[in-house]
Amino acid sequence: MATKAPYLISLAKVLKRRKYKLQGDFLLHCHVEMHMMQGMAGLVRAIQEVELTDHEMEKICFHLPKIRLQQCPDVDLHTCKGEGNDSWELLANSPIFIVHGALLANGRVLVFSGAAERNYPLQARIWNPATKLMTPPTIPLPEDFFCSGHAFLSDGRLLIIGGDTNGGGHTNNRCYLFTPDPVNPDTGSFTPAASMAHARWYPTALRLDDGRVLAFSGNSPLAEEVEVFDGAGAWNVISGANRAFGELYPGMHLLPSGEIFNSRTGWSGASGTQTAYLTLTGPTAGNWTDYGQQQFYDRQEGMSLMMIDTTVSPPRTRLFVFGGGVSGVATAKNNQSAEVIEFTGGIAGASWKRLKDMNFARTNVNAVVLPNGKILIIGGHSNGQKWSPTPVLPTELYDPETNTYTTAAVLSFQRQYHSVCILLPDGRVFSTGGVAPGTADPDQHTMELYTPGYLTGASQPIITNAPAALTFGNPFAIDTPDAADIGAVVLLAPISVTHHTDSGQRYIKLPIQNRTASSLTSLAPGNGNIAPPGFYMLFIVKNNGMPSEGRFVQVG
Repeated sequence: MATKAPYLISLAKVLKRRKYKLQGDFLLHCHVEMHMMQGMAGLVRAIQEVELTDHEMEKICFHLPKIRLQQCPDVDLHTCKGEGNDSWELLANSPIFIVHGALLANGRVLVFSGAAERNYPLQARIWNPATKLMTPPTIPLPEDFFCSGHAFLSDGRLLIIGGDTNGGGHTNNRCYLFTPDPVNPDTGSFTPAASMAHARWYPTALRLDDGRVLAFSGNSPLAEEVEVFDGAGAWNVISGANRAFGELYPGMHLLPSGEIFNSRTGWSGASGTQTAYLTLTGPTAGNWTDYGQQQFYDRQEGMSLMMIDTTVSPPRTRLFVFGGGVSGVATAKNNQSAEVIEFTGGIAGASWKRLKDMNFARTNVNAVVLPNGKILIIGGHSNGQKWSPTPVLPTELYDPETNTYTTAAVLSFQRQYHSVCILLPDGRVFSTGGVAPGTADPDQHTMELYTPGYLTGASQPIITNAPAALTFGNPFAIDTPDAADIGAVVLLAPISVTHHTDSGQRYIKLPIQNRTASSLTSLAPGNGNIAPPGFYMLFIVKNNGMPSEGRFVQVG
């Protein structure tokens, strides 16, 4: 049998060409930047036919990317996702600039800014989480509420103290009450309350165990006297409680043991590392005690919040501070750091402890406790003070039980100075406002809505029935078909925030005393130092961290 000569075989390998269909997939992505509406990612697929000889194939040192799919599969559009399938959704712009926000007991969010030293219209609006839109009615502001303080009264009305004077200097000592309309939740009205003895611009307001409200700090000039609003129409000075808080908007928190603790967060730098607490020795008397040293002296434009666990006795209380830090040498400031001071039964024995650093340095940061006990860290900037061009867009989740952070979804727009973030009853977080230097909208009118990962998995537990009011120290029943899977019952105070300050924000974990197949029995907080009287959101949380929708209950 005849065979081909070897040289003919070699010649065929060199000259004979075969056709190959190749496929190349190229991933492209664009980071979310301050000037963009959202991040973008995509896949470019290139298809090409080539002709190669066997000899050329032998010379190629990799496998050819031959066609595997004839077309790109459809994928769901989900912008700015992070780990755990959480996401930020960009909403329609706000018609007003927003510096102040408060979650009302009807589930709506009251927002306003005042003139903001830019002669903006003096008006407030109501945002509806169900429609994700501002409601039509415009609510006139009777004063320039820019840089005021506010806190809820026990009946759900919002007390606004001080603020600006629309170009007339920071000399506003007047106060107002916002009352939601009982028939139309999309509106409400402001009515005058008694005026304070001092003008207060950048003040802090804090509700007490008896429903009264304390006013701290504020300009102009700097108010050292502490005043108390009795809820019925009068302000009184707290004798013996004078203290200068030059940092303005000082972080103040009511402890379960009754003292008011200063976290040293605020709007200007504070010297030293000394923290302190105020003890009320009578209805209108008190004194300060220096107590504790923080790890870093500069907590300017950081944020503090409180978590209380009443499933143990005495209650475990943790006061957290996140970020902040503008002035000073690098060894004395660290706006990537966080600290906690823990109290068990009282002040004695507590000390500040440095936590693990956040993934990102943050000044002008917002922090929101979620129903599952984790803390969402939002926005801020990495360097400098307000108007910094270094925004931090990735958010992160802090787990207090493991002292760890998880990088979360990325914001569409920067949220720093003048931004607000508010937990909603459905477990999402509303974020808006903030400045954006060097952009077409330097006072941000954009709004975003955060959906945590716990809302994208299995079904939420359901509260089918719960009391509208809880009495201090008394047991109460919660009807739910998910009773067997519930690991926690929690109360969360509605947020009332401005300038990264909300002294009323607190998470309270309640004990589960008994359970049946369709109900739980829990125990209301023991007193007003644990839960100052007023409205709270009641959540039940599955063992896997999935919360129910919150129900408003009045505690007292």
